[in-house]
Amino acid sequence: MKFKASVVVTGLKRSKGDMEGTPYDFTSVFIQVDLDESTKNARGQAVEPYKLGTSDNYATFDGFQLPFNAMAEFEITTTGKVAKQKLLSLVPVPARP
Repeated sequence: MKFKASVVVTGLKRSKGDMEGTPYDFTSVFIQVDLDESTKNARGQAVEPYKLGTSDNYATFDGFQLPFNAMAEFEITTTGKVAKQKLLSLVPVPARP
């Protein structure tokens, strides 16, 4: 299932290299999410990291001051027991004057 959501991006980090012979290459996008208040043990927001393509995507957001608003497209998949949420795309929303 795919869906779009308005999000607040609080940080970006590019990662590229090799760990013990295994190459890696991605951009982490840190998105503000609400804490689960149903337990009465938390309130407010935190950030969750999502991977977005390769480290080349980092440069896509040059010139955007953090934090910034964006429209994100996510995909949720499941194994039948565990659900996984993946960030597919991220488009900054221009600030209104």
